[in-house]
Amino acid sequence: MIPRYASLILASAISTGLLAQPTLTVATSVPIGGQIFATNTANDFVGVGTPGANLSMGYWNLLAPSTGIQNISYLAPSVTPTSAQIPTATLLSTDGGTDTLFWQVTAAGLEMVGSRTALEGVLDFNDPSLELKLPCTFGTTWSDVIGDTYTVSGFPVTRVGTVTGTADAWGSLSMPLGGQLTDVLRVHVRRDVQDNSAIVNTSRISNMYYFFTTNLEFPSIKLIEDSTRIGTGAWAVTKRQHSIGNPAVVGIDEADANAVSFVAYPNPTSGLLNVNIGEALVSTRVEVLDPAGRLVKTSTILGGSGQLELGSLPAGMYSMRVFSGAQLLGVRRITVL
Repeated sequence: MIPRYASLILASAISTGLLAQPTLTVATSVPIGGQIFATNTANDFVGVGTPGANLSMGYWNLLAPSTGIQNISYLAPSVTPTSAQIPTATLLSTDGGTDTLFWQVTAAGLEMVGSRTALEGVLDFNDPSLELKLPCTFGTTWSDVIGDTYTVSGFPVTRVGTVTGTADAWGSLSMPLGGQLTDVLRVHVRRDVQDNSAIVNTSRISNMYYFFTTNLEFPSIKLIEDSTRIGTGAWAVTKRQHSIGNPAVVGIDEADANAVSFVAYPNPTSGLLNVNIGEALVSTRVEVLDPAGRLVKTSTILGGSGQLELGSLPAGMYSMRVFSGAQLLGVRRITVL
C-alpha cells in the first residue's frame, strides 16, 4: 500500500529530479486475455492539463460525481463466434454491454482491427487503427489512416479518417479519489472519422487522454471527449472518464490494484511460482486465468507470501489476480514455459 507519508516522498522526489521518464512496451501496457480492470466512472471532467516533462498532474477531473464502477474485461477472441469474422484479432475488450473492440499487437504497436456494435454490427476493418505506438515514451508521435466499408439497414457506408497520437506529458499524477502516482506518461490520441452514405454523413472526433504507469497494463486514468455531428448540424459534445481504484489507502477494505504491490517470480516459470504481496494480509485468494478468461487455478495465501504450482498448465500466457475477500488487489501477467 501507499503509506500516509507518500505525498512527502513524492514532493522530495520531484524537487530532486528522481522521477523516471516511463517507457511503455507490449509487456507493460497491453493487457492479456483474462484480465479485468474495475474503473470508477463519471460523465464529465474539468480540463486535461498542459503538456510537458516532469510535471505534477491531476485533480482536474475531481469535480465530476461518480456514476459507479465499470469492469473492463480483456478476453481471447475465441470466446465469441464473432472472432471468425475478424481473423486477425488476438484480443478483445468489452465493458459487458453490446459493444466489443478487437485488437492485434503488430510491429507498430496496438492496433484496433474490428468492432461489434448494436448499430453497425460486426466490422472487420479494411484499414486497422494504430491506437498506441509501442514502444512509447515522452515525445513519441504517430499517425494512421482509418478506412472501412459496411452496411446499415441495407445502405452502404464508407468510413474514412485518421488517428494521431502523441505522448505529450510525463511526471506525477494525483488521482481523483486521493493519493499520487509517480512515473506516469500521458498519451493523447485523436480519432477523426467520417461515415458517408446516401442517407446521411456523420462526423465524429474523439480526443482521448491516457495516463499510463509501467506496472499496470490499463491506464490509471482515461479521459474521453467525443464530438459528433450529423450532416451539417451542430456538434454534440460528451465527456466521460475512467479511473482505477483509490491509491489513498487507509485500510484493507480500500485496497486496489494501484495500492498493493505484489510480485510473482520466477516469471516466466516452468512450474513453481512464488507470490509475495507487499502487505502482510491475513489471507488472500489467488486466481490464475487462461487467455479465454477461464479460471484454471486457485489458491489461498496466508501471511502475505506463498507458492503456486503451475507445472500442470499448458505453456502460454496467463493472468493472475489476487483478492482480499471480494476486493481485487491487483493483476499480473504470468508466462508458463
